[in-house]
Formats: sequence, structure tokens, C-alpha cells
Amino acid sequence: MHKCVGWPARKAPHAQPHLFLLLLLLLLLLLLLLLLLLLLLLLLLLLLLPLLLLLLLLLLLLPTAPPNPIPAHSTMSSQCLLLLLALVAAALHFATCQDEVDAATWWKKPDPSHPTWCNKHNLPGRYYPGKFRPGKGCKPTPPPAPTCPTGKVPVAYVNLLRSNDSLPGVSSKSGPGMFGMMKDKDGQDVWRVLPNANAAQVYSAVPANAGGYSFPAGAAYGKFRSYSNAPDIPTLFQRGKDVYMVNHFEYNQPGSVYLSKLSQDKASGKLTPVATEAIKDGPGTWFPCSGTITPWDSHLGSEEYPADCRVYQDTMLATTCTAKPDFTACGWAAKDGFPADSAMGMSRSIGGWGMHPISGDDEGVDRKDADIIAFESALGFGNQAVLDNFRKEFNCYAYGWSPEVSVSNDGSARYLKWLTLGRMAHESAIVMPDLKTVYTTDDGTNCGLFMFKADRPADLSSGKLYAAKFTQDGAADNFKVSWILLGSGNQAALEKLVASKPKFSDMFETAAPTNTTANFCPAGFKATNTPVSPYLTTGPDGKSFYIECLKIRPGMETAAAFLETRRVAAMMGATTEFEKEEGITFSAKHNKLFIAYTKISNGMVDDKKYSAGQPGDVNMPSNACGAIFTFDLDSSSTAVNAKAILYGTPLAAPDADGNKCELGAISNPDNIHFTNGILFIAEDTSSHLNNVLWAYDVDSKSLTRILSSPRLAEVTGIYISYVGDYAYLAMAMQHPEEDTGPKDITQPIAASQRGYVGYLGPLSASCLKAGKKPVFEGIAAAKTPAEKSAVLFSTSVTYV
Repeated sequence: MHKCVGWPARKAPHAQPHLFLLLLLLLLLLLLLLLLLLLLLLLLLLLLLPLLLLLLLLLLLLPTAPPNPIPAHSTMSSQCLLLLLALVAAALHFATCQDEVDAATWWKKPDPSHPTWCNKHNLPGRYYPGKFRPGKGCKPTPPPAPTCPTGKVPVAYVNLLRSNDSLPGVSSKSGPGMFGMMKDKDGQDVWRVLPNANAAQVYSAVPANAGGYSFPAGAAYGKFRSYSNAPDIPTLFQRGKDVYMVNHFEYNQPGSVYLSKLSQDKASGKLTPVATEAIKDGPGTWFPCSGTITPWDSHLGSEEYPADCRVYQDTMLATTCTAKPDFTACGWAAKDGFPADSAMGMSRSIGGWGMHPISGDDEGVDRKDADIIAFESALGFGNQAVLDNFRKEFNCYAYGWSPEVSVSNDGSARYLKWLTLGRMAHESAIVMPDLKTVYTTDDGTNCGLFMFKADRPADLSSGKLYAAKFTQDGAADNFKVSWILLGSGNQAALEKLVASKPKFSDMFETAAPTNTTANFCPAGFKATNTPVSPYLTTGPDGKSFYIECLKIRPGMETAAAFLETRRVAAMMGATTEFEKEEGITFSAKHNKLFIAYTKISNGMVDDKKYSAGQPGDVNMPSNACGAIFTFDLDSSSTAVNAKAILYGTPLAAPDADGNKCELGAISNPDNIHFTNGILFIAEDTSSHLNNVLWAYDVDSKSLTRILSSPRLAEVTGIYISYVGDYAYLAMAMQHPEEDTGPKDITQPIAASQRGYVGYLGPLSASCLKAGKKPVFEGIAAAKTPAEKSAVLFSTSVTYV
């Protein structure tokens, strides 16, 4: 009899106890796998749900038992094995299958500036803004962070734009843009008009008889685009894959603010301009000077040298003011000449003929020429229609504020003047890390230092305005600092007030000085030292000094504090003795402010002409080359003391190039910027033939020249901006070669005199963000004529 060779014979269960152990282990394994399955279901429900359904279907379709059936325990073992294999297959599928969700709709679109990278399974993925999106459902692995280069890294000065460069407009609605072209309130070009027989163009709209002046028959009058050679403060903003630059043009008036679009080479970091246009700024911008980037990534600018609204009211708004064929502007020019000339410029923005007659000695034309005088008079305040329209349209208190420009993702710009920061000769403002404290410097003679405390973080629409009170502390250049509250204000109420076109006399009563040095003003009036010619008086000792006697009208305290900020600060006992208070910057590491004073003179040295009526808080040795001060801050970002840390060095006599300050030291510091232990200092000086950009190491106290501008060009608006993996020390250079001539009146500005906007770099953003100190290689002072007419710059930087 033969044995069955097919299926094995059944054996008694007790003969195979190991089967029970195997079954128990398999059950435990099954439970573990089920727990894993639940975890995977929670993590990737969209992937595992269809797989689970597939596994259940496979179990249902298992074949039935053969004629000689497998023992029950063997059947269960086989099913468990199949389930295990299926789960292993599912896990492998999870590790390798494509994610079927469309990344372009579920996530943000990939950032093309980041290259494709691979995960641990060597499967491609892409970087998405704010998220790392794997290509195969694996654990995200970000691309390697940029490393900080070691050793000397090449840098260069790269010019982006010069005045009068032409590019397409930024927006589709704008036409070609001329960089620095002056615009009126409607965004139209302002034209420069000159009587010139060889004019390239004739401005046919010039009337045959204007302002009583008859133009000669057949004479041609030139029409030329009027643009500025005084650019200032370029700031850079990344919006998606686009880069935008905001910058000012300080003068002639009307000043302007420009938006330019740039492209960035991702490999080299080089920036290239592709479009530019003027930003619409309502009634115009008055002498836009320097600025900063806010913590919320906007451009915070300034309006410098606003008109004295008391003088404006007493002259231009007087009933006796009528058009005259001269430039006295009803006495304004004689009493407050600079703003009067600026006001004539602003007339080009708000009315008149929409033309720009020459002013001063523009274009090398002799202003004493009778024909020129008559022509200008016909187009300016010598024309009664122009004068009447100017007085109707011009709002003296619409200027002297801090404008903010916000650039949106589509490249459009929003322009808003913050009235809450007070009205003064704004040079620059800076927002502290608390997002509530804003410091503003005041550029001029007998100026103050001001602080705004916002009611809410990152919201400048309401808050309190303060003025600094200095108290000399031992040494002549050491001071304690306290703060005097001027008032509380909100943007909406102040805008309504300014729109009503208030007059100075609405807020103040005035009185004549008592003409004594012991008691300058009658009882009830406060003395202020306002250095404008109508307020110049002579004391009993025969010496002249400036004095105003003022009293705030009841109920006008807030209006006066915000519209006449400097005057009210002086009336309340704050320090208003500073001379040319300009650049301001902040060190988070040191918790210090730095402020540049272009020179130490007038009220700062107790000159009685400028200190009469003042408390005499500042009394320092004179220094015509200027100084840098540092301010310690408390935990609320409030300055509590001040000390001079760096001075210029006057020469005993000018050298052969006319330098009046030592070449190896600062001369009339203007804008400053701090990063990682380095204080960058830009000069605005006639005491160095070539203005310099310095790098001052606040730790080692070393001063290094890193850029030299062309002859007589001011270096200004320095600021480090970040774009992607790179940083840029951006800057402007104004009015180069301004003494060269003769000028051709058919060309507004000679090619060599066009202003510069560019940057020193590119720098490593990762190094700077890691706190590395950028140590630039120094350069020598310009020596040859060619060097003196060129931009010289450092060629390398080391990060330490």
C-alpha cells in the first residue's frame, strides 16, 4: 500500500505546541501592524484610505480551500502572511509613490529662485515660499543654507541709475520714465523754459503777453525737461520674484519720490534697473531728504526745510502783496529767501503755467539780464494770475512731514505723510524694535530732537510726541537726556486740521520783544530763538540776536504742537540749540542710537545770536567738521544720555585742494547706518573736495575710507537692504562736479553733473544675518585729477 504523497497527514494538535506560539506571535504582529496602519491613516489619510480598501478586497478574493484542506492554523498563518506582505507593499508604495495632489493648487507655487533638490530616496522636490514641498511624499529636507564665505570677498560700486536716464514706466499705464524728472500735482512733466534763440523746441503755450511783458516778435523760447541731479536714500524691497527701489530727489522743487523696478542675477547678485516712474504724491513733496526702512518693510522718508508759515502769512498773504517784476515775493525772499525760492518752485507743482522758469544762476544764465528777469517774472510771481493761483492753492502746513511709501506685491506704491511725527525739518526717522518708538532728527539751525511713542505697535496713526531736554553732565560732550511731552495726536484729526489751511495766527498770539537781555518778552509770552530775519533784534549792548515772543491760543495746544513742533518745544523748555542734526541709526547689540551733527556751531557753542532766549543746555567747543553722538536707551527704547564719540579735525588753513578738514578724519557727517559693529558714515561737506563714505568700527575705534565720490558730490542716503541671498549698501551721490562750466542752457544738466544711485556690494546676506562684521578693505584719498572726478571704492570685504 502506497503512502499519500499529496498533502501531509493531519496530526493531533497536542503534537505541535509550537503552532500556538507562532499563532500568538503572528497575532501580536498583526496588532502592531494595525497600530501602524492607524498611524499612517492619521498622517496620510488621502493615500492610505484607497490602499486599505484594496487590501480588504484582496482578502475577500482569497481562493477557497483545496480538496485536502490546509489545517486551520496554517490557513490563518498564510492569511496573516499575505496581509503582512500587502502591508509591506503598501509601505513601499508610501515611500515611493508620487503625491497626486497638485502642488500648484494645494500649496503656493514653487519659488524659481531655489533649485530642485533631492530627498533621501533621490527623488526630486521643490522649495515653496514658507514651506518645503517634497516631490514623493517623503520627509521634507530643506536645501542647504548659504554658507558665509571666508577670506577676502570681491565687491564693487555698481551704479544703477543716473539723473536723466530713460527707462520704461513701472506700471502699464505709465509711459517711458525719465529718472529724476520733476512732476506736478497731476503727475505731468514740469518743463524748464528759457528765452533762447537757438532753442531745440518752442513752447507754443507761452502767451504773447504775460504779466505785462511782451515777448519779442519771432523770438523762440526753449522748452526743456526739468530734472534733478540730487537723488537721495535708495531703499530696496523684494516682492515675490521682483525687486523694487524707492528713492528721493531732494531738489529743485517740487521734490519727487521715484519707484524703480530692478532685476537680480541670482548667481552673482548683480542688480539691473528695468523700469522707473515718479510716485504720485498729492500736493507734492518738499525737499525729500533721507529715510529708513521700517520693521514692517516700508520706506519712511522725510521733508526737509519747510517754509516758515508765520513769514509766509505776513508776506505772501498780506493784502498789500501784488505781483511785481522782481523776485522779492512780496518781501518773502528778503526775509526768508530759501523757502521763498522753493515756494516759486512749488508753484510749478500746484499751478501757474506748469513751467519752470530759471531760478538762481541755473544754467549759467546771468539772472541780472533784463530780458531774463522779465521772462521769469512773466512765468512766476511777477504774473498776477500766477501769484493769485499760488496763494489759492498753496497750503503752507502741507509740507514738513515724514512720508511713508509702501510697495505692494503688484509693484504699486502707496504714499502717505505721517502728521503724527510732528512738523519740522525732517532729516530722517528710525523705528525702534518695539515697533512703537520713532526718533526723528531735525536738520537746520536751532533744531530739536524728537520722539514719538505710538499707541499701538506698527501703527503710527496715533500717539504722543516728545522733545528732548539735554542737561550737561560733567564733560562738555556728555549729557543726560529727558523728554518733554508736547502733545497727543491722531492722524485723522491732524489731516482734517491741515486740510482746513490754518494760519499761524490761528494758533499763536505774537508780541514784540522787550529788547532787554534779562527779560526778552512781555508777561505771558514765551521766548523762542527762531533764526529767520524778521526775528532779528538788537539788544542794549548793540549785539544782534534772534527772538520771537509767542503765546498759544486757548484750545490750540494740540494743533500748535504738531504743526509748529520746534517752536512749541522751545516754548516748553526743550533743547532747541542743535546745528545740522542729520543722520540717525540704531545698534540692537549695543542698545544705542547714533546721531550725526554736521558741525558744532551757533546754538551748540553758546553763540548769543542763536542762544538768546534759550536755556543754554548745550555749550561745546566749536568744531566746523562735525561729530557723531551715541545715545544709551533704557528698556522702553527711550534715550537717557548722550555722548560724542567721534569728531572731525579742522585744519589750521585750507590745503591746495581747498580741504578744510583732515583727509583722514570725518568732515561734516550726514547720513549714517549701523550694522554688526560697523558705523557707516557719509559726508556732506565742502571741506573735503571728495566726499567720503567711511566705515567706523565701534569696537576697535578704527576709521576706514571705503568710497570716495566725484568732486563736490555729497554721499547720502546710505542703507543696507536685503534681497534674497544678498545684501546691498545702497547710496546716492548728489550734484557731482557742480562747479564745472560753462553750462549750455539747451541742456539742463551736463553729463558729468548727473546724480548717482548705486550700491557697494553685493554682500552676503547670510553673513550679515549671522552677525558677522563686514570689514571693507580701505582705499587711499583721491590724488590725481582723474581720481578726483571718479568714484573710487573698496574692492573686497572680509566677514569676521
